[in-house]
Amino acid sequence: MARTTPLRTLLPLFALVALLSSACVEGSPAGPVVSLIPKDAAIALVAEKPAQLYAALERFWTSARVATIAGGELETFVAQIPNRAAIEKSLDAARPWAVAFVPAEPGSKELRALVYLPYRGQNIDALRSLAGDRFQLLYQAKKEGYVIFGDESYPLSFPPKEARDLKELARYPANALKIWADPVALKRLATNDFEAIKAEVRRLVGSGGMASRDTALKALENGALSLLAELGSADAALVFSSEGLLVRIGANALAGASMEKLFARAALAPSALEWAGQVSAEALYGYAWSIEPTVATELSALYLKLLSSGLVGQAGDEGQKLATLVERYAALMAKWSALSGPRGAASFDLDIDPAVIAALDSATGDGQALSEALATAFALRLEAFQEVKDEAQYRKLVQNMAQDPELAAILSQFSELFGMSMELAHTDKKEGAFAYGELGFSLRIIDEAKFGAQGESAEAARAALEAVARLFTLRYATSKGRIVISLGSPAELKALADRAAAPHAIAADPTFVSFSKQLPARVQLIGSLSMRRLAGMIVKALPAGQGSAFDPAGFSNWYSYLALEGRAGASRLETGFMLPAGDFAAAFGLFATIKSSGSGGISE
Repeated sequence: MARTTPLRTLLPLFALVALLSSACVEGSPAGPVVSLIPKDAAIALVAEKPAQLYAALERFWTSARVATIAGGELETFVAQIPNRAAIEKSLDAARPWAVAFVPAEPGSKELRALVYLPYRGQNIDALRSLAGDRFQLLYQAKKEGYVIFGDESYPLSFPPKEARDLKELARYPANALKIWADPVALKRLATNDFEAIKAEVRRLVGSGGMASRDTALKALENGALSLLAELGSADAALVFSSEGLLVRIGANALAGASMEKLFARAALAPSALEWAGQVSAEALYGYAWSIEPTVATELSALYLKLLSSGLVGQAGDEGQKLATLVERYAALMAKWSALSGPRGAASFDLDIDPAVIAALDSATGDGQALSEALATAFALRLEAFQEVKDEAQYRKLVQNMAQDPELAAILSQFSELFGMSMELAHTDKKEGAFAYGELGFSLRIIDEAKFGAQGESAEAARAALEAVARLFTLRYATSKGRIVISLGSPAELKALADRAAAPHAIAADPTFVSFSKQLPARVQLIGSLSMRRLAGMIVKALPAGQGSAFDPAGFSNWYSYLALEGRAGASRLETGFMLPAGDFAAAFGLFATIKSSGSGGISE
C-alpha cells in the first residue's frame, strides 16, 4: 500500500537502526564509503558511526537510570534480536547507515522509505530475515557493499546518479543520530499530514471572539510557509552521552534570501555565553542574549506584521484598530532599541502559596481582601541587565516614559479596545548616594462590557488587576554601561548594579560548562530552566502529605540555546536544548507522585 508520509515509518526504522547498531563492533571498513542519499530525498537519517552511537546510548541509558523505567538494561532488549550472532557477523559498523524518504516518482507527494545497511561477506540472509519479518521491509538491492530495503517496491538506482549534499551534518559529532530535511518537501507534506494540527489552530484562533478565524489562520500559515521557502535545508542531531541528551536543530538560509542577510547581520553580535555569569542557576528561568538591536527590532517587526495581518481578519473596524495598535508598538520598540546595546541577561523566579490560593474563596465579595490575598499568594523576583549605548540618554528615556506621547497613544487605544486602562508613574529616588528610579503601574477596568466581566466577576477582576500592579513595581538604575532592573528592594537593586556575576551562576554549573562546549562558536541566546524549582512548586501544590515522598533535589537545570552564522551563501540558524540524564528518572518519579495523589496536581 502506498504511503504519503514518512511519519508512520520513521519510528520503526529508528528502532531498527538502534537495535542493529547494538550488534556491531566497530572495526576497519569492509567496503567503500559511497554516497547513499539520492538528490530527490525529502528526509534522511544517518548514523555515521553506528557502534559509537550505540555506545553513547548505552552510557545515557545507565546515567539516566532508564532501566528503572523501562524494566531492564539496554542489553536486555538487544538480546531479544533474533539471529544476533549472524547479524553481527554480517553488518559493517565502520561505515555509515542511513534511511532516506524519496518520492515514489518525480513530483509525487507519496514517499518511499529506503534503508541502507553496509554488510560484510556475502551472506545477508540474517539481515533480510530481520528487515522483512520484524519491520515489513522489502529487499531492493545489494550493491557496492550495501544492502537496501524499502517499505515498498522502488525503481532504485544505486549508488545514486546525483547524490544529496549532506555536508551540514558534518558539524555534528560522529556518534550522533543525524537528520536532514528538505523544507520544500516539508511544505508539500504540510498540506497532507498536518490537518489535525491545523484544525486545532483553527479552534484556538476561533476562540475569544475572532470573527474570521480562517482568514487569521491563513495569514499565520502563509507566514510560516514563506519562512520555509527561504530555507535551503534543515538538519538535526540527537547526541546521547552519560551527561544527558542534547538535541540540536538547524536551518540553512538560501543564498541571496532576505533571511540570509538578516542572519548575517544578527551573527555580528558577540557571544551571549559571555553573560552566562549573570544568569542565576537557582532562578526558575533565566536567559542571556546578544543580538544587534536593529536586527532585534526587524525580527520583532516581522513577527508583529504577521500578527497584524491575522488581526485584520477580524470583522469591521476592530481588526484594523488592533493592527494599528500592533504597528504603533513596533515603532515604539524601534525607538528604545536605538539606545540599547546588544547584550543582556535576566533571571525570573516565582513562589506560589497554595494555602493562600485555596483560601481565596472566602475573600469573594470583598475586593480589598481579595487583592491583598492575591498579592501575598505570589512572590515574584526579577533581575535584569541590558547594555545601553548612553546611560544618561537611556535613563532620560525611562524617566519620561509616563509622558511619552507615543506610549500614551498606544495605552489609549488599548483602553478603547479592551475596556481596561493602564497608567504609569515614575519617581526619582535616592538611598544615600545611590540614585535610582521607580516605575509603578495601575490597572483599572473602565468598561465592563468590553473587558468581558460584570458584577461579582468584575469585582474579582479589579482585585486581581490591583494585585498584579502591586507585584510589578520596577526599580532600575544605570551603571557600568547597563540598565539594571529589579522587583526587589533598593538595597537589592544596588547589590545588583554593583555585582560582577550572580552568586550561583549557570556559568559555574558543570552541566552547563559541558553543554556550552558542544555549541557553535557564537551563540545569540542561552536559556536555563530550573526543573528543581518547578518540581518544588508542583510538589507544594499537591494535597497535604501527598508530595512528601518526592525530593525535587533529583532535578537540575535544562539548558537551551540559539545560534546564528552569517557567512555569505551559508547563513544558518541553530537551536537546541540539553536534558540532563538524572532528570529523566526524576521526571518519572514526579509523574508517579502526581498520579498517586489523584488530584491532578493542585489541591482544592
